[in-house]
Amino acid sequence: MSVLLTWREGERRSVDAKAINAVLAEVVAASSSPVIVVLEIDGAAMHVVVGDAKGTALGYFPPGYEATGTGSLHSVGDREAASADRWEPPLTAYYLGNHTEFPRWSVIRHELGERAIAQFCGRPTAPPEAVEWERD
Repeated sequence: MSVLLTWREGERRSVDAKAINAVLAEVVAASSSPVIVVLEIDGAAMHVVVGDAKGTALGYFPPGYEATGTGSLHSVGDREAASADRWEPPLTAYYLGNHTEFPRWSVIRHELGERAIAQFCGRPTAPPEAVEWERD
């Protein structure tokens, strides 16, 4: 299955799903700060933060999101902190040169992120089950 990856203006690449981790490693090596990489398959998208030593944050956008603006989800790494809306310094990442912040409670372990990417590639029409999600 082919996946379209976008991470910077003019940086779009269609790759086999098995090559995603290699491309993400290239993005990390070329970046001095965390970057958001968008994976697109069959009308669905997943945003993946790469380049942070502590973990990743994910966003899931179902097929048809562009038309409806509904159904998007974000990862939850610490449910207690999310429920309490506890503030911590955010995870900052960049996409197309824009500064974006994610609450620290949304950060999950890298291994969970990799599993979620694999699940997304196998079934993009539903949010990956490896991750706990919360509606945006």
